[in-house]
Amino acid sequence: MTDGQTLYAVFAAFYFVECLRLVHAHAWVAAGDKGWRWRLRRGEGRLVISGGSPQFLSLLPPLRAHVQTLPWLFLPDEQGLRVANTDGEEVLLPWEAVKPSCEGGLLKPGGALMLRMPTAESAAYWEQILKDWRDLPPEKRRAAFLKQARASLDTEHARRVAEQAADRTKWLRMLGELVFMWTFGVFPVTYYLHGENRVTLITLAVLPLLTLVQAWLFLRTVKRHRLPVKKRWWKAFAFATLPHHAIRAADLVSLTHEHLPHPLALRGLLSEEDYVTLARQMWREARYRPGWSRSESLSPEAEALQRHFRDEKLTEADFDPEPQLAPDAAAWCPCCHAPFLKTEVPCSDCGGVELRLVKKPEGSAAA
Repeated sequence: MTDGQTLYAVFAAFYFVECLRLVHAHAWVAAGDKGWRWRLRRGEGRLVISGGSPQFLSLLPPLRAHVQTLPWLFLPDEQGLRVANTDGEEVLLPWEAVKPSCEGGLLKPGGALMLRMPTAESAAYWEQILKDWRDLPPEKRRAAFLKQARASLDTEHARRVAEQAADRTKWLRMLGELVFMWTFGVFPVTYYLHGENRVTLITLAVLPLLTLVQAWLFLRTVKRHRLPVKKRWWKAFAFATLPHHAIRAADLVSLTHEHLPHPLALRGLLSEEDYVTLARQMWREARYRPGWSRSESLSPEAEALQRHFRDEKLTEADFDPEPQLAPDAAAWCPCCHAPFLKTEVPCSDCGGVELRLVKKPEGSAAA
């Protein structure tokens, strides 16, 4: 391998790393464009770095716009505020310990607990919400949560957020694709055919012109839409001088939005299969919590999801179906759908979730 080929391989590795972005540890990122179906992916929550989890964005052209969505991180309970920590564990804060404050994108619900929010605006938004919940009587907190949850599940708002991300990044993505093709297509072919001569140098000289235009487009977009991008001049300098940064300039713009919708709010943008799969997963996580029993009433998040599914014309068989079981199964876990031969013990894998009995056809016992 020549020095030029080695340098080129290192540059390709830099671009590969640039496609890896840190998102919120509980975030789901949707990728798509206007007129296309969006795909929703969850970050690698088991690996947390500075309050975020790594996630690969669209690697190859056509480059897509990206929208970050968040499930409910804060849930009011009779005993206190349930907080989904970035390490994957849930923390219960007594209401007297709830003293929310924020510094930039860092939200402090109370005590020593600190959560890194996607933007400073979202941190300030949740600071006010938590203050309102704390000051409400216990019987009104559930209603306040259901109101906030309904707003986060607004499909029309989520559609506008996605369309704005696609519109704002249209030219940045187009120029990013051109920089990508010039860097990884045109220039290598020119170098292979002509070696180190005048044609190759002219081809290489075009690349800084493209990256400079990309930096200008980035600053223009940030200013026009008043996006809260920190250190934008330094970022623009990186776009102007480093092609692998310039290719991914649109990601910084599309992932910057104030109010993050719930993942299920993307109903109109996802395929029906993807939406139903997500609905089933989130319903099981909200409804069949560790220690669940059939006599247990709906939790606030389960009630919010149930209302949303009703609005979206989903039946219980759609979001909470019975699994296909072997003939000898006597019960099954409603959370993980594992079959059981005995009905007396709960599902230990799901934290003691009570089993559901298999409905035997009439006359099977007699047979």
